[in-house]
Amino acid sequence: MGATVSDNVAIDTMYASAQQGVYTFCVQGIICHRIGTLLPEDGAEPSFAQVYVYMYDRDMEHQVDRRMKIIDGLDRTTLKALQMVLVANNPYVRKFLTAGEKWHGTV
Repeated sequence: MGATVSDNVAIDTMYASAQQGVYTFCVQGIICHRIGTLLPEDGAEPSFAQVYVYMYDRDMEHQVDRRMKIIDGLDRTTLKALQMVLVANNPYVRKFLTAGEKWHGTV
């Protein structure tokens, strides 16, 4: 399930030209993004931020395993170190993990 933006929609460049963060755009005054859903489609494997929500158990090895399958050629040690930094310091990662715990009923 998703949405498309037709060519005749005016994109508000105040939001769309940002150099950092999530790419956003404005449609009829509403700020939109292309992050995707918090949970994978039925039968699909979780990817990117979905891993935090879907694999709510905070099992670092399991999350690293999943990410290693998403992108070829990653260094496992580096990926695990980055994952640990994100979990410890990124408030959005903590919110995704908490959302996963709530969704699975463990909170």
